[in-house]
Amino acid sequence: MSRYHSRAERRAALDRRLDDALATAEGASLAPAVAAVRERSDRWYGQLAAVSYESAVRPDTDADVDAVLPAATAVELLREYCRLRSELLVQLADEVAHSLTHDPTAALLSSDYLHTSAYAALSAVDDDHRGDCVERLTTAASRIVEAFAGRGAGSIPSAEEYGAFADRTAGSLGAAAAAIGATVAGADGPRVERFATLGRAASAARQLRRTADAEPRTVRVAAPLPDGEALDRVARRRCADTERALDAVSVAPSAPLRELVSPRRRAGGTDRSSAPN
Repeated sequence: MSRYHSRAERRAALDRRLDDALATAEGASLAPAVAAVRERSDRWYGQLAAVSYESAVRPDTDADVDAVLPAATAVELLREYCRLRSELLVQLADEVAHSLTHDPTAALLSSDYLHTSAYAALSAVDDDHRGDCVERLTTAASRIVEAFAGRGAGSIPSAEEYGAFADRTAGSLGAAAAAIGATVAGADGPRVERFATLGRAASAARQLRRTADAEPRTVRVAAPLPDGEALDRVARRRCADTERALDAVSVAPSAPLRELVSPRRRAGGTDRSSAPN
């Protein structure tokens, strides 16, 4: 089996797993869960877990994407849980302009379903690594929830404050994704932490770039944002952190992990949502 799998192959495998996870999501009350997962244009955090696994696995071992798929699926489910919860908080507070129209009860039930499904997906992870994966996912979820709880909805954050918010939200999810991938690959503790550092920097940089580059007409939540130039400076620092972290984990120039996260290769996005994107 090839050590590296194409992005399309990984995406198809993740989609199949996610469809299985949504198999019991029936009825209007869980419709937001299905919509949140299926309308996502990428599987970036699941891809991050998969390519971290492929980069961390020993050279004398064939990388089998099936080994990391349950963990990558869990990361994607947690991603959508965070998105639904954050959007519900914005909608209920109604302190900033938004275009959200969730039924609150359905959104709450759907987010709970996604949260539970994320942990259920980890039940298929190898026994030797499952506990560490659960701990990583739990830590990420806690940090993201705390970040949203501590954020003032109506105040305009400084660029540094928004950068720290991106670290605690997108960065926390990315750190978990990369660390989980490396853990399933059998990497030792220090190497797993280097992958976590990479995932945190790359995900925060991606979030900041997508926020800075978004067109106003695409914004679902018009939360107050810092000055664009100041935000761009913070984003550039996170990009530099990403390049240093790539060097620290010794990622080959042609490796899919570098292709996915390198700021020099990654195109900008168009989403200014506060949730990890």
